[in-house]
Amino acid sequence: MSGTTLILDSDAIADVAVTNGFFPPVPDGLAGYYEMDPALISDGKLPNLVNPALPALIVGSPVLEADGFTFEGLVSYLNTQLPETQYMTMAAVAKPVVASGVALPSAVIAGNFGTPGSMLFTQAPTGGQTVGSLRTSAYVDNGAGGSTSAQAAITEPAGALNWMSLWGRVGAGTRDVANMTTGQQGSFASTAARILNAANPIRVGSSTSASYAGKVKIARFALWTRAVIDTERGTMHAFWQGDVGDLGITV
Repeated sequence: MSGTTLILDSDAIADVAVTNGFFPPVPDGLAGYYEMDPALISDGKLPNLVNPALPALIVGSPVLEADGFTFEGLVSYLNTQLPETQYMTMAAVAKPVVASGVALPSAVIAGNFGTPGSMLFTQAPTGGQTVGSLRTSAYVDNGAGGSTSAQAAITEPAGALNWMSLWGRVGAGTRDVANMTTGQQGSFASTAARILNAANPIRVGSSTSASYAGKVKIARFALWTRAVIDTERGTMHAFWQGDVGDLGITV
């Protein structure tokens, strides 16, 4: 367990200013940080270690274990109470929960997708495929008065069913997805204006769509209000390797 954070600076979702016991290695723009530790839960809430005034609300009954919480789309998840932003990074130590020999499900690591919205997720096989994919989506203007999903994807039959350090970034003109555990990455360029979902806050373990009802186990989740750069992503991945290694998780 990393400890407890005291305060942020004057903005509701801003850079980490003062901490006590938890020193995130990439603090700039870090709006939410969550350790899925049953011992941290109080009154149905999981603390946001970089903004204790805004804890995540536990919805439903996720399976609570020492090495992570198992969530199910629309059934059990965390409501972070944090909004989607134009630029952002969602990252997690996560593992899809599937039966042996079964391909990736359609499960959400985090997001607020409900057309529009953003999402870091696993996609079940489609169109005759035998394996699924890992994806980041962030809706943009479709030029016809509506919005369309702009997705980056990677297909990983070997690594996507195991514990992963999984990252989704939405930056200026691009979005990407990376499994830092295997080193595979995918990107998608779009210069169209972002369309945000102001009605729904970011959830962990679910979106607002019934199309993504799979289960996923998550040990750590972090949300930045910017696209972190490659070196910062590498720094955070290395931090997680040591942190969750104490739980018997290898990423």
